[in-house]
Amino acid sequence: MKYRINSGKIIVDNRKGKKNSEGYVYRNNYCSLRVSRREDLIKLFSELKKHLKHKDKLKDLNIAINNLILREHEK
Repeated sequence: MKYRINSGKIIVDNRKGKKNSEGYVYRNNYCSLRVSRREDLIKLFSELKKHLKHKDKLKDLNIAINNLILREHEK
């Protein structure tokens, strides 16, 4: 655990080469990860922040971090 973020297993959805109901063919498999604890979400978002290059994505991530912090203080 490089970043010490608690999460469940990484779930791999084997969709590569399959078609959905609208005819879209998936080029790759999809992975998903569940992070539930507030502290771990803040750590994850802070790490992601370093790699974002689009201003709108960075703005949205900052809003999400601030929302988590505000909810923590409401308790």
